[in-house]
Amino acid sequence: MSILLILFIFFIVVPLVSAMYKIWSFRRRVRRFMEDPFGQGRPSPGSRPSREAQPQRRASKKIPDDVGEYVAFTEYESHTSTESTGKKSTTVRTESQITDVEWVDIEK
Repeated sequence: MSILLILFIFFIVVPLVSAMYKIWSFRRRVRRFMEDPFGQGRPSPGSRPSREAQPQRRASKKIPDDVGEYVAFTEYESHTSTESTGKKSTTVRTESQITDVEWVDIEK
């Protein structure tokens, strides 16, 4: 009789309890998802807030505002001339070419 009881517990009760636990945990996960589908809700009472839930501390700038590249330039005056031939007038704006460029030959 004890062998039948052990077999009954091993083959009937254990699988039933396991199936009931799986169904219960699945229903709990579905309920949590339906209440907060994107996981952005408030944490449950008594739990520590996760790292994502804590506001991000804004880091200070590593490079100060007064540091940067400054390119010195010189403005050249441009000349505008108007030519009129017959019924059409054409405006031409000419600028002088760049003269302060230094050419460097690259050698391998």
